[in-house]
Amino acid sequence: MNLIARVRSWLRVSSRRANFEREMQDEMRTHLELYQADLRRRGIPEDDARRRARAEFGSVDARKDECRAAVGLWLVDELRGDVGYAVRMLRRSPAFTLVALLSLASGSAPTLRSSA
Repeated sequence: MNLIARVRSWLRVSSRRANFEREMQDEMRTHLELYQADLRRRGIPEDDARRRARAEFGSVDARKDECRAAVGLWLVDELRGDVGYAVRMLRRSPAFTLVALLSLASGSAPTLRSSA
């Protein structure tokens, strides 16, 4: 997959996150059901087929995390968590926020010195 296709895919999934999560849940369920049906066709009892399908498929949450990582949603999740944490910390100590903003603002202002 080329870079442009990856970026388009990432933007599409990021903007429609709820839809992506729902489709991923449906797909995982479908995989489990199809494998379970295949096991039943082989003559395995229904309860054993269900248990075996879940055991071989593994943790659904782990598979979802793998899908999110493959698409690149970990970046969005990490950024959302970091920004949320920063906002909570800044609300708890407004004085620190003011000092931090002032020091950042004064440090980023260009200084004009003559080298004469």
